[in-house]
Amino acid sequence: MACKLVITYINTNNEPSADFNYNASKLKVVSHFNPNKSGYELYVSKGMELIRKDSLRAAIVVLPLL
Repeated sequence: MACKLVITYINTNNEPSADFNYNASKLKVVSHFNPNKSGYELYVSKGMELIRKDSLRAAIVVLPLL
């Protein structure tokens, strides 16, 4: 709901108001990239052969267990 209110406000007003600030603060702003998880998920999707160094591969496999 807050998204629609913010979009409508942006399209119809030039200056932010208290209502705009309130609704904008309710929006969850999170990037879609999570460097702690995305690299591992890419590794899993491409397969272990992507990394040639055995010690690095073994260390990465242990990480999710921690």
